[in-house]
Amino acid sequence: MGYKITDGIAEAVIDSHGAELKSLKLILGYRCAPIGEKEYQIYNNCDLVLTCSEHLQSHFKKQNLSSEILGHAFDKRILNHINPIKNNDVVFIGNIIEGAGFHNKRKELIDTLINEPSISLKVHSEKFNNAKYGLDYFNLLSSSFININSHIDASENMAGNMRLFETTGVGTCLVTDFKSNLAKLFDINEELVCYENAEDAVEKISWLIKNPKKCQEIAKKAQKRTLENYNFSIRAKELDLIINKYIK
Repeated sequence: MGYKITDGIAEAVIDSHGAELKSLKLILGYRCAPIGEKEYQIYNNCDLVLTCSEHLQSHFKKQNLSSEILGHAFDKRILNHINPIKNNDVVFIGNIIEGAGFHNKRKELIDTLINEPSISLKVHSEKFNNAKYGLDYFNLLSSSFININSHIDASENMAGNMRLFETTGVGTCLVTDFKSNLAKLFDINEELVCYENAEDAVEKISWLIKNPKKCQEIAKKAQKRTLENYNFSIRAKELDLIINKYIK
């Protein structure tokens, strides 16, 4: 199955034999990052664009694209395939892409933490040619003491990236940037720790390092929340409701 393309724009969905699929009822796209003009041309061919961010949803709607929120989730089966040995590492694992709407604030945070003598931050990223993927990623994440999160700039004041659920899902303490909707997802200071800026992040991380039992307690509470509320079975039901809504 694919698209019939004219001047870079998808005009129709076709099967492997080149025949147009006239019975197709709904074309869905998913995007949770900034998009450019050429990408808009692709998403204009979708009946619906799903996203994890309320801010991006609002942005898509301003471009006359139908959009719904479908949050990220954690696959509980991952826990059967990892064998973490907990250490005292404070880590960041992820992209650091500079440019409008991407990870400029994240870079500022990482630079601050790297230069903070009281915190030995280990960074795994394509930027440093030591990125981790798949089970290697989850083993590293689950064995760490604290994982740092910083949302993409395009999310503005809305939380919802994958690291929220991956970190809590494997039972590692998450330190993340404060967002206005975060308290709807987790109990702040009981299930995760939030910082307002880089200096506040240094203070919060330093406190957790000095209070390991509290750090582990936060991680366990967050894992329980994620496994119960943010798993793929629940997200699949949400997606089913969205699909049926738009088919009707």
